[in-house]
Amino acid sequence: MTGIQKESRRKAKNLQYIRVSNRAEIIRYLSIQHEATRLTLANHLGLTKMSISNIVGEMLSEDLLIEKAAADSQNSPAGRKSTMIALNTDRYMAVGIYISRDELQGVIADISGEIHRVWRQPITISNRRESSQIRTEFTDSLFVLVDTIMAYTAAQPRANRLLGIGVCSIGPLDLGQGILLAPPNFHGIEQVELLSLLGERYQLPVFLDNDNNAAAWGEHLYGAGQNGQHIVYLGLTNGIGAGVISYGRILQGSEGFGGELGHMSIQMDGPLCSCGQRGCLEMFASVPVLLQKTKSGSIGAMIRKSRESAAFRKSWLPKFVQAMTAGLVNVANIFDPDIILIGHEGAALAGLVIDELEEQTNRLAFQHRSQKIPVRLAAFGEKAPLIGAASLIFQAVFRGELIAG
Repeated sequence: MTGIQKESRRKAKNLQYIRVSNRAEIIRYLSIQHEATRLTLANHLGLTKMSISNIVGEMLSEDLLIEKAAADSQNSPAGRKSTMIALNTDRYMAVGIYISRDELQGVIADISGEIHRVWRQPITISNRRESSQIRTEFTDSLFVLVDTIMAYTAAQPRANRLLGIGVCSIGPLDLGQGILLAPPNFHGIEQVELLSLLGERYQLPVFLDNDNNAAAWGEHLYGAGQNGQHIVYLGLTNGIGAGVISYGRILQGSEGFGGELGHMSIQMDGPLCSCGQRGCLEMFASVPVLLQKTKSGSIGAMIRKSRESAAFRKSWLPKFVQAMTAGLVNVANIFDPDIILIGHEGAALAGLVIDELEEQTNRLAFQHRSQKIPVRLAAFGEKAPLIGAASLIFQAVFRGELIAG
């Protein structure tokens, strides 16, 4: 091969990379801003008007974008009317699956962050003893859920394009191999090869991450963390986990186990945790602990009674605030985030005292004199893991790893 041929191939590769990158950036921008003029897109990407017109023209012809009249066009003077460019969101749909400790949840969402429909089904495992049988029962339940979502999507009047399946799950996970390992108290379910099973059955790209990491992504892209580069998402559920985003990247840790903030000790001589340590945050503020402490049947019942009875509130809320404040102060001191978000099922409980949690955290955090760290509820609340699961697919599109078309 001559030097000229090598150089030509190198240029072709570079041009293809730039083309994919520019298209991905247009998709990302429009997914958040919803619509823009060609001039706005050109300025955003640093391209000429001719270059952006060529790219937009290609994407319009492929039905990836749509063109519509600007809102003020009706009142504009005679001449060329201004037009807006938007995504054809029917071509950018994803399935999101959330594997929690007690149930499977599924969602259809589009790349603008809109959730179209949610499905839920409990995890029921018969009294089997063989791990292979337990695993088969679980995967059959997972297939039933995804089959239901696929059937719903196929029946829609407009042919939606599914880009892939995003899965978020309780851990631990082997993210490299795509395996759900052996979560504690998880019906004996272990060693489930999620990526290969779903990929082979549905012939779609499948992405997997921890439920808190995924929720952090969803909030970063579409929710309360949109304006931050350093975000800590704290998920209150059966346990307490966290998704940490720094400089726009998720913190995974060396083996993918980063973010287990529920196992920070806030009381050295406190109750023994299942992890072997004493006084973990989970032992004071996780949902099962709170339900047991208050003898409540559900989070909803606990909230209703807290609003009706001062004595009931006093029986648990001050200790909850104390424990959460200790955890949040540690989070603020360790990560120095732009914002701390609280989500998952237990976010509704934190919502009773969110202003107090913010005030106490900022009063005690090391950097309290230089800045105030907002402590907020996740915009998607208990649905944060679901939009997060779908966001694993959309994030791949924004990075140019998945090509819409």
